[in-house]
Amino acid sequence: MKDSRRIICIHGYGVRGFFWTPIKLHLEEYFTEVITPDLKMEDIPSAITEVRELAKIHSRESGQPVILFGHSLGGILCAMAAKDLEKHELHSLIVMASPYGRRKKGIHPLVKFMLKHRLIPGWAVRSQFFGKHTPVHLQKELFNNAVPENLSIQEAVAEPTWFHSEEVKRPFGFPVLGLASEADKIVSGRETQLFTEALGGLFYSFPENLQIGHDDFTVHEPAIQQLLRVLLPFLGKNYELPLPKDALLLTEDGDDFERQLMMDL
Repeated sequence: MKDSRRIICIHGYGVRGFFWTPIKLHLEEYFTEVITPDLKMEDIPSAITEVRELAKIHSRESGQPVILFGHSLGGILCAMAAKDLEKHELHSLIVMASPYGRRKKGIHPLVKFMLKHRLIPGWAVRSQFFGKHTPVHLQKELFNNAVPENLSIQEAVAEPTWFHSEEVKRPFGFPVLGLASEADKIVSGRETQLFTEALGGLFYSFPENLQIGHDDFTVHEPAIQQLLRVLLPFLGKNYELPLPKDALLLTEDGDDFERQLMMDL
């Protein structure tokens, strides 16, 4: 029997609900409803409010707390929304490839200008969002559907310190899973680790040899399979794919179980 809890999947910057389509098909094998909304993304505060209201509406309709699952900026929006949700509204929170803290490198003013006016061609940056093994046609498909964000959103994500870092410094009282990849060229695994630690959650980082890029998690089938192997047990589901070797697993206290062969677990 499928789980009647609803999963609300929140997209990040430059995409909308279509970002989740490949992995949604897998999640629907386990859960009755997987919601992938298109946020309006007018500004950060209204986007947080929209996520919070979605959680309230779907928890009320289903009579059960929902699961919030956010990628990149979407993970931040989910966490910020979770601050004002009750236990009967939110079951758990998953943040995937979401940044936190101060950027290691600032964004050059010229690059900001080019991004703002969409002067950087997709082919020039596309490979940064994917691993070495992701087919080019999948990369192109996602980039061809990219959505330009307005100036308010652009400015928020270009700040030297991520806007949520001062507000997320303690656990909110919900189960949290943080997911990252050491092959991610957009958001470092360390940033997501720090974010997860601030939320008091479990953290899992996929090793570099798997070549899971920033956008591979929901797009590239091998990456999806690896993701499900970690995600579903967290949500109380069984999944048979072996864990990858040399995965980094942290407890909710942030203690390193040290790199180990996970195949035997």
